[in-house]
Order: sequence, then C-alpha cells, then structure tokens
Amino acid sequence: MGLLPLLAACDDWQPQHLEPGPNPFGPGDEGWAEQPHRDNPLELLATPDGRLWVTLQGSPDEPGRHVAVVDGDTVRRIAVGSGPTGLALHPSGRWIVVANRFSNYLSVIDVQQEAEVRRLPVDFYGIAPAFTPDGDELWLTNRWRDAVQVFGVRSTPTALVVDWEAAPIPVDSNPRDLAISADGSVVAVAALTGTTVSLIDRRQRFETHRLELGAPASDVVVAGDFVIVATQSACTHHLPFAGPDTDGDGQP
Repeated sequence: MGLLPLLAACDDWQPQHLEPGPNPFGPGDEGWAEQPHRDNPLELLATPDGRLWVTLQGSPDEPGRHVAVVDGDTVRRIAVGSGPTGLALHPSGRWIVVANRFSNYLSVIDVQQEAEVRRLPVDFYGIAPAFTPDGDELWLTNRWRDAVQVFGVRSTPTALVVDWEAAPIPVDSNPRDLAISADGSVVAVAALTGTTVSLIDRRQRFETHRLELGAPASDVVVAGDFVIVATQSACTHHLPFAGPDTDGDGQP
C-alpha cells in the first residue's frame, strides 16, 4: 500500500517525538559542570541563490528543533522536528526535506517561504534523505530499522507529494550516509556500526555488493565509476564502540 492511501486510512496519525531519558551524570557528581546550550550544527546544504541551510541537531539530552538559514550576514531559524540530521534539496529547487532523528516524520521546507509546510510520516531514526536526479524518488536511511526506505514523490506548484512507498531494503547495522549516482542507477549506503558500504541497484531495489571498510564511515559519494568513502580510522577493523587499544599493540 502506498503511503498516502495508508495515511488516508489512518486519520489518527499524530506527530510524535522521542524524549531523552534521565542522565545519571548530574550535579551530584564531582566532575559535573553546568554546560551552555549547544546547537551542534551538523549537515550543510547550499541552494543556488547562495543561501546555506544547516541542521541544528543539538545533543541527546537537549535535541535541536531548527534548521538555520544563513543568508549573507543574516541567520534565520526554521522550526522542524526533534534532532534534525540530514537534508536534501528536490531537483525542482522548491523543497528541502529534513530527516528528524527523534520524530516520526520528515519535515518539508518550502524554500521560497523558509517554513515547514508539510510533515511526511516515517519511522523514528530517519537519518539521511536523498532525491534521485529525476526527482521521482526519495531515499532515506533508517538507523533503527537497519534499512533504506524508498518513496515515490512528485513536485507540484504547491506541494511535495508522496504517491507510494516501497518495501524497505535491508542493509548493514546502523546505516547513515547515502549517495545516489548522477545517472540514478546506483545507491551507496554506508553503515556506521557495520563498517560497510552497500551498493544497491536503484531500479531493482536490490543490494548487489557489500564493501567491507573495517572502519566507521564519515561520508560517502558516488563519482562516476568510483565510490569514495571517508573513514574514521585506518581500517583496523575496530568497531566504533570498541576500546582504545583492543588488540594490545600500544596503538589506538
């Protein structure tokens, strides 16, 4: 069933946000110190008119709720969901989609109005959205589901419309960064904890290869015949949550 028919049948859908749990490290600990508010800017997107759009993720204890628009010397804020992470510009240039890590929806920003104009229901922990070059599909990594979600979309003069949703495509553990080739044929998905990159045939929606990195990926791009990955270590096959010297060689 496509997303819009599903929502039509579920009129009781309501936006929800995950609330942070209590932090045991507080004023009672001798090492505690009061911390200032931190916006923690995360992802950047530049539109052709020179504006810079920045997700302000905040912290796990105090998730952000805004996208900043930097326009020359002026900074404006747009209210979105909780813990905004990745963002993507539709090829029409009219809509920006923002993934909100702790909310059950994507925020759609009207570039002309600089405002959230629609919410597209998805699972919690959506991380990185990307449009195909033709603008007909929206791909989204989900770290909770260990999968990539695919939606059929179209741009109208007044809205970004979702027509259908495909079955999720399983990938490795905690997928985050996502890139689509210029011809729209290949989707590369980097799994943070899995330390792999999945190559997906976009039209068949099938994982064709899984590349072992041996290190957490920081980002991935598809450039011609190459997939370029920035990693967080020298590929020593240490998981991101492992200790500083798990093999005892004296090196991190």
